[in-house]
Amino acid sequence: MSEQLSTGTISLRHNLLRNEKLSTAQFLKLGSTSSLALGQGNGGDITRSECHGSFVQGALHPYRVSMCVRGYSKFAGVYEVTLHAVQADDAQERLTSTLTLKGFAFQNAQRLSTQFLERLQ
Repeated sequence: MSEQLSTGTISLRHNLLRNEKLSTAQFLKLGSTSSLALGQGNGGDITRSECHGSFVQGALHPYRVSMCVRGYSKFAGVYEVTLHAVQADDAQERLTSTLTLKGFAFQNAQRLSTQFLERLQ
């Protein structure tokens, strides 16, 4: 395995944007494209990303969710999963949350991703 490859890590990031000057259309367009920049892999250690998107209802707001999965080439059943959720209903405030799981079995990553989405406000 490459020294640049990390496994068994969890990363969580929240970003709250507040709109004071932009029009509604400008603000809703801001951050409307996924900020996931998962490349071709990591020198053969990681497979190409496979991504899927959907809308999910959080506790208070709907979110546009993208989930990208990459496999570790040398370790069957071990994955890197990135879940990116963008609040989709407010022209004044937008929460963007990203969960990254590296070195997880798919079932465990899926379970953590589900819990993460259930707790979005």
